[in-house]
Amino acid sequence: HGERAPWRLVAHIGAEVARALDHAHARGVVHRDIKPANIMLDDASRVFVLDFGIAYCVHETRITRATALGTDAYMAPEAITKAPVPASDLYSLGVTLFELVTGELPRRRGIAGEPALQERVSSVRERVGEVPAGFDRLLCALLRSEPLLRPPTAREVAERLEHMLDGAPEDPVSARLTSIVEAARAKLLALEARRTELTRALEDAVSDGEEEARRVREALAEIDQNARSAQREFDQRAEAIEAALRRVKGS
Repeated sequence: HGERAPWRLVAHIGAEVARALDHAHARGVVHRDIKPANIMLDDASRVFVLDFGIAYCVHETRITRATALGTDAYMAPEAITKAPVPASDLYSLGVTLFELVTGELPRRRGIAGEPALQERVSSVRERVGEVPAGFDRLLCALLRSEPLLRPPTAREVAERLEHMLDGAPEDPVSARLTSIVEAARAKLLALEARRTELTRALEDAVSDGEEEARRVREALAEIDQNARSAQREFDQRAEAIEAALRRVKGS
């Protein structure tokens, strides 16, 4: 295990990094490699975010979207196979803060038989009891596998950490509202997943219907072609019969 830093120092670092990320995200830039080695703290406790060398521009279409860059232990699940999003940086920040305050990396624990939305991540308070409950909840939110279940912006993360550092007691109503919002976000994500599932099913059904319609159209075209050939053959035979009858009558 590594060294543990006081939670207040970690919260200060987190707030400053979140402010830097908010600045970058507002300009369409995702850092992609937030980790302790890329954060510098000077003697005046000023925080600097380093190494934007593999940063990703969310508006840049020339970058290969399947390329996974970053450090595995700090990389958000979605960033491994997809283009990173601002929430990917927040996940990396959560891993970083967790490691700084506990001296170890977080472990994710799934609940057997339940969907991924019900996953549990390692609690900071299980290791460092003196941290505020709000700090623990924030880190757990940052470490959610689904991007939509993380805090919506880096600015919100910074503001929540700054609020803790100001020493203001956590408002139980605000905490409850945050919990409700997170639950609503989880429900929205579940509905979106269901919508995606149904949309795919509908597309498959339409696709199957179009394929069936194509087969029917091809069969009808073949029937029409055969009917025209049969009509020509009938007309030819009819003409031959009429000609034969005329010859019989003439003889």
